[in-house]
Amino acid sequence: KAQTELQDLSVQYQAIGERVQAYLEERRNAFQQEHAQALITAIQAVIDEGQYDVVVRAEAAFYFNTALDITARVTEKLNQTP
Repeated sequence: KAQTELQDLSVQYQAIGERVQAYLEERRNAFQQEHAQALITAIQAVIDEGQYDVVVRAEAAFYFNTALDITARVTEKLNQTP
């Protein structure tokens, strides 16, 4: 009986995790659609300032040196946008 309860809890936990991930993805997509132009402008400004040749989403990279992460700089630019 304890084994069955543990398996049920595991299944419930996994289902909740999947729902949370789906919700987060939905919120991120909504934010990006709402702020797409400002986001593109901020990213382009950081690219120009840093003279980067390539910029990829962190999720798309198998590995990257966090020193190359421009997220904070892009966020700073977005916060400066009226």
